Amino acid sequence: MRDYYLVCKKYNIDTFIKHFYIKNNEIIIKYANLKTSIIPYSKENLKRVLEKIKTQIYIYAKYINDKFYYEPGLKKAALSTIRGILIDGVVIGSGILSFPVAMPIGALFASYHLYENYCEEDLELNQYFMQNESIIAKKFTKNFNNILTTLSPKAQKHFTEKINNIPSDMESYIDINDLSFIKEEDIKTILKLAK
Repeated sequence: MRDYYLVCKKYNIDTFIKHFYIKNNEIIIKYANLKTSIIPYSKENLKRVLEKIKTQIYIYAKYINDKFYYEPGLKKAALSTIRGILIDGVVIGSGILSFPVAMPIGALFASYHLYENYCEEDLELNQYFMQNESIIAKKFTKNFNNILTTLSPKAQKHFTEKINNIPSDMESYIDINDLSFIKEEDIKTILKLAK
């Protein structure tokens, strides 16, 4: 999961879950503040962690919907870059800062908005997954070996390691957390094959 907390200040960095993994009957949770916590694996604990991740997605979706403006994709990236250049022009032209000082400020401004755009793309994938989660989980688990062969080596490694470490009572081979570990192309392939 992208660091939504960098864009939306409605999160606490200490409790924002980036991702987790299951190993040796434990759930190892990685937070945005780079800290880790370990809790015993149980279906209830797993459900709570997954619900927390989904809540983070809901909060960010509400933030995006509540924004004054919304510019999708390349349009947003282009406008962000133009804003950065314009701010530099105003700042330099007014004599507030010199060119070498103002340019990095404009670049940071543009970078922030580009990152915001990446977060929105990540949000779209997460939302699509959540809307189709039961279908995807069922078909992915049932056709695991066939789907696995169509994925990138990184995704194949991730899911192979996951399958080797998941407790026997887990019903699904895929959940929202997996989207943090694989490429966007793999996510799209899974979504396409699991329809």
